[in-house]
Amino acid sequence: MKIDVLVPVYKLDKYRQKSLDLLRKHVAQEEGINLVVIEQNVAVWPEFNKGWLLNIGARKSNADWLAVVDVDVVPKYAGYFQEAVQWATERKLTWCFGWDRLIYEGKTLDKPAERDDWPSPGIQEGGIVMFSAALWNMMGGANEHIRELRGCDNDLALRAIYVSKTRSCHNTTLCHRWHPKSPMKKTKWRKNNNGILEYTLKHPAEVVQLLKKQPWGDPGGPYCRNQSFYEMRGGK
Repeated sequence: MKIDVLVPVYKLDKYRQKSLDLLRKHVAQEEGINLVVIEQNVAVWPEFNKGWLLNIGARKSNADWLAVVDVDVVPKYAGYFQEAVQWATERKLTWCFGWDRLIYEGKTLDKPAERDDWPSPGIQEGGIVMFSAALWNMMGGANEHIRELRGCDNDLALRAIYVSKTRSCHNTTLCHRWHPKSPMKKTKWRKNNNGILEYTLKHPAEVVQLLKKQPWGDPGGPYCRNQSFYEMRGGK
């Protein structure tokens, strides 16, 4: 089974670089796994767009499965990616959360974990998530109208649930490595992102069809540079 591990990167600092180095070691120990790091050129595109970066990676991929991975989250053992995809395919799933527990590390070894988390609808739906390449295309890829942080992972889960009619979690624990908080947690796009999620929740079929028509993954820039989400859906 061929798996592309998609890691969107924006302003990589020393903490996230260490996480990426750990992820490289895990991927290097597995056959059929390709690490695809998509780094945003902040000089040209200063506003983080995770969905656009993921779509760029997905467009170039010829793998059977796509693992959407946050740069600050790593598996706890070798062979994780093949195991998670095998678990999903045996159950005839086309996507799944790659975990059911996420431990947030403390800043130093002598400090306890900051948080113990689990997949929660509308709240925690990122980390590492597995999608079949076929489902990614059927759901219209990631929504490039969602900008900066908060919303991209929730949007992907919403549409994956709608298209596949499933929501499953692989029984394993992942590690969220410590790093300073991002200023994008208080993004000016929060209202915009929440509005997209609310509309998608109410009208999933319409949004999926609209996104499938978009030129997603254009290396020349995200499609939201040309239109707002409201213009895309005809101003409704």
